[in-house]
Parts: sequence; C-alpha cells; structure tokens
Amino acid sequence: MKKILLAFAAIAAGFFSANAQYDYSNANRLDSIETAMANANARMAELRADSIRTSIWRGKSYFNVGYSVSSTSNGNYAAEKGSYGFFINLGNQFLWPKKAVADIVKFGLDVRWLDIDFTGFPKFNRYLDNPQTGYIPSTSTNTDQWIGDMSPSTPSESQEARYLEFTHLQLLAGLVGIGPTITVAPFAKMETALSSLRLNLYFHYQPTAVVSFYKAKYSNDSVINGDDSAIEAGYVSMFDFGGKIQWKNIGIGIEGRWGSGKLKDTNLHIGDGPKYDYTKISLNGCKEPGMKYTRKFGETRIFFALSF
Repeated sequence: MKKILLAFAAIAAGFFSANAQYDYSNANRLDSIETAMANANARMAELRADSIRTSIWRGKSYFNVGYSVSSTSNGNYAAEKGSYGFFINLGNQFLWPKKAVADIVKFGLDVRWLDIDFTGFPKFNRYLDNPQTGYIPSTSTNTDQWIGDMSPSTPSESQEARYLEFTHLQLLAGLVGIGPTITVAPFAKMETALSSLRLNLYFHYQPTAVVSFYKAKYSNDSVINGDDSAIEAGYVSMFDFGGKIQWKNIGIGIEGRWGSGKLKDTNLHIGDGPKYDYTKISLNGCKEPGMKYTRKFGETRIFFALSF
C-alpha cells in the first residue's frame, strides 16, 4: 500500500512539473512575440519619420516665374519706372546638416544658375533744341542738347518737330548668382499636411549683363535725319534679398533687387535736314557722348515657385 501511494505521488509530481514547464515556455514565447512586434513598430515609426523628413526637405532645384516692378536712373534725368516686367530664374539649394537642427532648421547656399528679366518703360520725350540758339548745336559737348525730361505744353509747329519720343526696353541676364540661405519647417514634427510647410530666406550676388534698346521718333512723326535707334550694353553688379513660403513642391515669394554698373553712354547722330550738320547727342545727359556713366537699377518681384 505504501509503495502504491509513493508511485501516485511521483506521477503527480511529474505531471505538475510538466505543466509548470509548459506554462513557462509559453510565457517566453509570448514575451518574444511582443518584443518582436514592439521592435517592428519602432522600426516602422522610424521609417515613417524618415519618409516625412525626406518629403519635407525634398526639392533642392527650383524654377521661379513672376512679375516685376522696375526702375532705372542715370543720375542726370529723372528715374524711369517700368510699365510692365516679367522674369524667370532657376537654381539649386544646398542645405545642411542632413538631419535638420531641432528637426526644423537647415542652412546652406543658394546658387541661381540663370536669371532673365525683361522690362518695358513708358515712353519719354526730350527736346532737341539748344535753348540759346534755337537749333541743334554743331558742338557735340554738354547737355543743353537735351532740355530735361519734359514734354511740350503748347508747342509751335517748329518746336513740336524737335521733341523726340523714346521707347525704352531693357533686358537683364544674370549667371551663377550665389549667396546664403536658411530654411525653416516650423511644423516638421507634426504628422499632418502642415509638416510640409517651409519658410525660406535667401540673398544673392548676381553678375549680370544689361542690354537696353532705345527707339526714337519725332513727336509729330516726321522723319528723323540720322539715327532713330540705339542699343546700350554693359556689366552690372546686382544683389537680391527675398523669401518664399512653400508647401511640398509649390510656393509663392517676394524679392527685392538692386545694383549699378558703369556703362558707356549711348549717343545718337541727329541732323535737321541739309541746313545743319549731323550731331552726336548724348542719350544720358553726359558731358561728352560716349563717356562712362553710372546707371542704377531697382526692382521688386513677386513670383510663383516650383521645386523638383
């Protein structure tokens, strides 16, 4: 009887021991599954965050097109203000660090490879006669060959023929402008559509070529004896400062530009029929036609931006 009881006790002990071992093994397995799932979720969250960061900071190349309000002056006459203007430019931004500072700020360089700007100015009038002599002077010096930027009020027929009306078109072409830039993505930590919103500020120095075309005619449409058009060209140092607000690949912005350059004065050879000799007349009021003078430029731009 004692032996039978001991046998049952041994069987029971083995049974409970087996059940305990089985339960422990299942617990480890569940822990392992939970750990693996937690790691997978963490990895997925990390990949999602990387994807969001990539989406926020993508689009290093850009193309801008917009409308410009321009002015230019030569220091002798009143500044000309553009009637209309438009521009296009394209460039690249190189931003650092790879992981944004505090997840929202990057710094870098903005390289503007090309900038083309076209402006049309209002027509302006200038009076040809020398106020002392009443006719086109034979000398090619001084500025009294032009009497300011005025138009006749009630000119006589003889006076009217001496007013020239000018059309002025201007082209600015810039290459490889470079300067600093800073970009802020204020909502980058939010997993919403706002996370792709960026604010960008930039500054450039832009080496630029300027070409101006002038077309002249008498205010009474009589025939000009001599040159009726001229082209003026030169090098200009342009600077700009601007900013844009961008969501994903599209944005809008505003920019200010200014600059100046030493240009060679343009002159017209004008005659008044066979009675008077052809005379070199400075278009910019210089003391000597063909001399160097300083032309200044100013501009405000609004634009649509596309990044890719």
